[in-house]
Amino acid sequence: MKTDGNIKNIVVAAIRRHSMDLDTWAGTRLWEAGDPERMNELSRQSELVPDELPILYSYCDSRNWTFVTTRRIWSCNEGGVGSIALPDVETYTLGNFKGYAGQRIERMAVTSRDGSVRQCPYETGKPSMGTIYAVQTLLQLR
Repeated sequence: MKTDGNIKNIVVAAIRRHSMDLDTWAGTRLWEAGDPERMNELSRQSELVPDELPILYSYCDSRNWTFVTTRRIWSCNEGGVGSIALPDVETYTLGNFKGYAGQRIERMAVTSRDGSVRQCPYETGKPSMGTIYAVQTLLQLR
């Protein structure tokens, strides 16, 4: 059985392996390299359970962000904060993650087993790889 620490290490390695120019990303960061102000804000709005570890966030603005942990995908879409536990994720769709036509923000639609859909805002272009590979790798590990 994998610990949260092991899961985090695997996901961070996948993100690093598949991403380019991590240090230039504007609002998407691995947790350890995150902005302290953003980290405090996300920590206040996301109630992590014991042993749940933060991995990455994509912060578009205070009303639109996604925060990935070892157990859940947290998001705030137009001010509505919520999360979906990884075992409950049925499917997800990425949308225009490359940012065609100058689109800077996209929303990953995450569908749970009960049919509800959570919209998870993230940066497009190179930073999108962080959010995409975090979610993809976590779902492969579950």
